[in-house]
Amino acid sequence: MFLGDNTPLLRTFIRLWSPFVSRPHPDYFYNMTISNAAGFSVESFFSSIDSLRRTDLSDQMHNIQIPAMGIYGARDVIVSPQQIKLFRRLLPHGKDVWIQKAGHFPMWDTPDEFNEAFREFMALEA
Repeated sequence: MFLGDNTPLLRTFIRLWSPFVSRPHPDYFYNMTISNAAGFSVESFFSSIDSLRRTDLSDQMHNIQIPAMGIYGARDVIVSPQQIKLFRRLLPHGKDVWIQKAGHFPMWDTPDEFNEAFREFMALEA
């Protein structure tokens, strides 16, 4: 569906873009994207992205009463790593983790650092 008539062009674009999304494991992003592409149309994809871009829940963040953690990759090319500042401001009781060598998928890019941060967070909340 998503790939449709432009399959070679879109596959090439995704292949070229993948190293920017996940430097250590570009094939993870490429394979996930190609695999998932069969389930959505171009229209639904861009509608979803537009919805994310327009959604602002910052005025609701003060209602979060459970432990929260944000893990941010300094090399993220999809979500600005500067979002960590918003997280810190809106959830001062939250825990944030900055991973210098991670991109959009810190669990792929830096699994040891990601897992350590997650284990520490879960131990605090146990």
